Amino acid sequence: MASIGPRYDRDKNLIGWQARVIRKGYPTSSKTFRQKKDAEQWARSIENEMDKGIWRDRSEAEHTTLKDALNRYAQEIIPTKKSGDREIGYLRQWQKRPLQSALWHPLRGRMWQCQ
Repeated sequence: MASIGPRYDRDKNLIGWQARVIRKGYPTSSKTFRQKKDAEQWARSIENEMDKGIWRDRSEAEHTTLKDALNRYAQEIIPTKKSGDREIGYLRQWQKRPLQSALWHPLRGRMWQCQ
């Protein structure tokens, strides 16, 4: 069952709406939104995914930067490859770009386009 509640700052000013989805067999999911309708929509989508059995925990992805993902790739995948030295070079070039500090989960194709 989802619940939507207001979120306040220290001065009791409304700063947004928190949606919480509590379902047996799943960890509690919560997220804060500026508008109540966005919180309701997110809660419905999470509940629908849980009902269909396709829900995935996105909490780690929501806090992972591209740099973190590239470092993990360098530690876990590159050592198993023949061309690992060359891939490390490509990886280091990507880590020097401003995009490396972006969070991983909202990246879309238009963000990768060269200017």
